[in-house]
Amino acid sequence: MISQKTRRTLCLSHLLQVLRRPPLFVLPINVETPIANLTLDRINPSDRVELGSTVIWNISTSATVTLSAAGVTLAVPLTISLSPLEQLTFRVWRDAIGGQNGTLVGQATDFRTGGLSASLAAGTAPGASVTAAQVSTATTTFITTDTNVPVIPASSSSSHSNIHEHTYFLTATAAAPIILSNLLSALTVGANTISISVLGITVGITITIAVTPSVQAVYFGGSVIDENDT
Repeated sequence: MISQKTRRTLCLSHLLQVLRRPPLFVLPINVETPIANLTLDRINPSDRVELGSTVIWNISTSATVTLSAAGVTLAVPLTISLSPLEQLTFRVWRDAIGGQNGTLVGQATDFRTGGLSASLAAGTAPGASVTAAQVSTATTTFITTDTNVPVIPASSSSSHSNIHEHTYFLTATAAAPIILSNLLSALTVGANTISISVLGITVGITITIAVTPSVQAVYFGGSVIDENDT
């Protein structure tokens, strides 16, 4: 059976446009960053535009734990466990990203928590350090629908007078990560110098943390659904 609604798909690879940035595309913190775009035409005001987005993204975390050079040799092992919580917001815009010319079509927010442990062995001397690193991968998929799309003439090279086109942009914004740990002290990205008690002895340590969100692959596709067979 043929549906009464005609599906017109105008993006690359039929229903799907694939954008890859090998090996990784690093996202700056709190900066809305374009990661893909596509242009659809033959859009009438009565049509409905469906846009599908799938983003594969990573959280890379590293931590270096350094025993204070002015401290004492560790009598027992010391393990620091970290769980960075990262939030990414993905937005789909029509015609421009923000500003007076851009229209927000839809958005999705996703969270992921990484985790790693860095351990200093018993007998570790003052000034010694250990580094641990870990990468967590997440996949966010969402669908947005655009309706009441205004009429904007297509390029002059088109031979169809009723063709209208719009460009859609997919962006990603990474929030500043929240660092959770097995310590009582609040930790942030960068160097954290704290004192903890080990067997009743105060030990000074510096924990240097780096959290890097990045995009591994983007799948961004769209289709125009003719609601009135026009």
